[in-house]
Amino acid sequence: MQLTSFTFLFAFLPVSLLFLLLLRKRLPGQNAALLILSVLFCAASGQLGIEFCVGLVYAFARLLARNKSPKARKMVFTLGVLFCVGLLCYFKYTNFLLGALSLPTVSLLPAPLGVSFLTFLLISYLADVYRGEIPAERRFDRFLLYAFFFPKAAQGPLRRYGEFSAQLDTRTVTADGLNAGVTRLIFGLGKKALLSSAAGAIAQEAFSLPSSALSPVYAWTGAVSYALQIYFDFSGYTDLALGLALLFGFTLPENFSHPYMADSVTDFWRRWHMSLSSWFRDYVYIPLGGSRCSKGRLVWNLFAVWSLTGLWHGANWTFVCWGLWFFVLLSLEKLVWGQALAKLPGILRHVYAMLAVFIGWIFFRSPSLPYAFSFLRALFVPGMGAPDALSWLALCIRQYGVQLALCLLLSTNLGTSVWAALGKTKAGRAGRLLFLLVVLGLSVLSMAGSGMQAFIYAQF
Repeated sequence: MQLTSFTFLFAFLPVSLLFLLLLRKRLPGQNAALLILSVLFCAASGQLGIEFCVGLVYAFARLLARNKSPKARKMVFTLGVLFCVGLLCYFKYTNFLLGALSLPTVSLLPAPLGVSFLTFLLISYLADVYRGEIPAERRFDRFLLYAFFFPKAAQGPLRRYGEFSAQLDTRTVTADGLNAGVTRLIFGLGKKALLSSAAGAIAQEAFSLPSSALSPVYAWTGAVSYALQIYFDFSGYTDLALGLALLFGFTLPENFSHPYMADSVTDFWRRWHMSLSSWFRDYVYIPLGGSRCSKGRLVWNLFAVWSLTGLWHGANWTFVCWGLWFFVLLSLEKLVWGQALAKLPGILRHVYAMLAVFIGWIFFRSPSLPYAFSFLRALFVPGMGAPDALSWLALCIRQYGVQLALCLLLSTNLGTSVWAALGKTKAGRAGRLLFLLVVLGLSVLSMAGSGMQAFIYAQF
């Protein structure tokens, strides 16, 4: 079961809201109901199977709380982190490493959905307890709800335990929160069902071509379409997660801030998947020394962060190269051309940033490194290519032109500005309501007509 399925939207979610309505004056009862609902949702989504591992991390944190010796605490923390890393490596990297060593692969247990996100939640919890930033949770049911809270279980955003646990005892459901939650929920559905699916259909055709058939028309159209697909897919999920959380009185961190308006690679990563970027900053980059160190150490710190970021996304050399591509660019921006870049006209900075990001997405989307390099070559070097490239592009525009235009528009802050302006007048608020109803209706029709592909980041 996923957040865009009919079972979830028209059965699971209404029942969940009914339970919360019946228990609206009793937060402990709400928390118990949410835990049961979250476990049921995760079981239906293939996310259970590692409850023992969650319990073991809970036990590591309790040991940290009981030990006063710095040496013993460091040993317990190290063991806990190694256990979490080992868990992730078992599910995602065992056969990748065996293949890299030219050894035969082995049969493994199926990886629970969202195991990468869960592992990072557990590591951040242990680190915060070890640093003394939060106390170790005494009640296992509260910690289990943190691990499996269904709006964020599969793809985040990554919420720290101290921020989540505070809301277990203090949250309230307000009319404004319900209004904002429903709005975000509908926006998320529209982004996934109407925009991401349209851009994804074009990207799929381009990236399905053999390398010998690629040409600049196919390559550029495919690269731009995939960039739009992954943004509206992932930001659509984030809208769904944040909207659902608001319906239950919780707030989750924002994950995106118009990343395709960035004017540098550094700026892009301040705007894209912000909860993951802040996780790597707080739990890897800063502990390694951050930027307050020698230039050589700074380069090493960036290399470590971006190698891990690439591997976190998947056990494939394409993801490793994706991470290393951004390591090189971020290192150069910090140490070589950052000041010169800042002096360029805004449009040139933006073109540079988008070109860098699009090249990165080609590595991310390609099935193999040879194909990725062939795709990159096709961006700039006219080859034999398929003879009907322009006809194909014209057909894509006829079929998906409206959706693509909306994708480009909503990639800027113009959409949010117009939406805020409409909320200032009675007629504007009526227009917003009508727009939401239209988006909801079209999204449901699209889901009924063609089904719904899984979210891209669900595989991570």
